[in-house]
Amino acid sequence: MAKDPVLSWQLADPAQTRVSRFDDEALVFNPLSWETHLVGFPALRLIEALANGPKREAELVAEIVDDDGGAAADLEAVRTETQALLVELESLGLVSSRREMP
Repeated sequence: MAKDPVLSWQLADPAQTRVSRFDDEALVFNPLSWETHLVGFPALRLIEALANGPKREAELVAEIVDDDGGAAADLEAVRTETQALLVELESLGLVSSRREMP
């Protein structure tokens, strides 16, 4: 039985993306569009995680839960927020996704 493909996420330009962090916010420079975006802590966590290389959505969710000390009361809420943030970051041109087999 074939498994459905999953999304793998990565920074659109990992070598040139610049992040200037200010406590729980950051300015993120997108070298592809020459735009700078102010992002909050949840989006910043995803950008920092993807700076280390491509990751599947489930890996990102697991990192967030782990960073929170495993205290994420609602895993589905974390997954939903992560999905929404990834779509938003993709619309800004900061991240991209590709389908791969599990």
